Amino acid sequence: MSTTAAPAVYLPHFIYRTRDTLRVPVVVISAAVFPVMVFAIFFLPFMDSTPADQQAAIALAGVAQLGLMGVVSTFLFNYGIGIAEERKAEWSNYLRTLPAGPGPFFSARVAVAVIVVLIAVVPLFIVAIAATPVLEPFIAGELGWWRLAALIPAWILAALPFLFGGLLIGYLATPKAAVAITQIAFLPFAAVGGLILPVQAMPGWLNAISEFTPARPGRNAVTALIGEGSVDMLNVVVWLGWLVPLIIAAVWAHRRDEGRRFS
Repeated sequence: MSTTAAPAVYLPHFIYRTRDTLRVPVVVISAAVFPVMVFAIFFLPFMDSTPADQQAAIALAGVAQLGLMGVVSTFLFNYGIGIAEERKAEWSNYLRTLPAGPGPFFSARVAVAVIVVLIAVVPLFIVAIAATPVLEPFIAGELGWWRLAALIPAWILAALPFLFGGLLIGYLATPKAAVAITQIAFLPFAAVGGLILPVQAMPGWLNAISEFTPARPGRNAVTALIGEGSVDMLNVVVWLGWLVPLIIAAVWAHRRDEGRRFS
């Protein structure tokens, strides 16, 4: 029997995954609330003391890096904890034995993760628009409106190392261990990678370490997209240096799990 799924097989998987995710709304709520809280605590209080001509740039950079933080947390927790839990569920193990193959299963998870990201960044945009002059560069024609739309795919691409890192955790760890590992991995990488505080506030030694974390290249890329800073070759090399090994490790972990369960 063919292991290639027909297009019609993808929709039921997507519907099932969407219902399963929204059945526990804390997943979406936590992904939306944390970036807004960080923006309100670490960015908004300093707006009044920031020169007026710099407020929009700082607010934009905050939205860009905190939006990326939301995507990173979604990928890590959705894949790391979600897959670890599903490996213990009989229904999920049954789905993996069907001839449709892993395509519909994995595609549905990716699609739902993207939807969660889209929902999660809406409150961040609303708070930024209401409390800061974040849209002024676009209204004045200094930046093209396409840059705002481009943030969504940029966030997803920038966070790919964490997607495959989540897969690696999910296929190797037990559910309880996955919760601890993802929490331990998320906060240090987010903080040192420049997703929580502005990198300008880092001491020199921490900024040097930050350049080699998986979050920093993505942070530099999304802030460069909205006109703040630039991306250099070191960022590309570091991003690939994390992404490629994590892809290889995630594929190995998936095959190892398949072999243990179904061989």
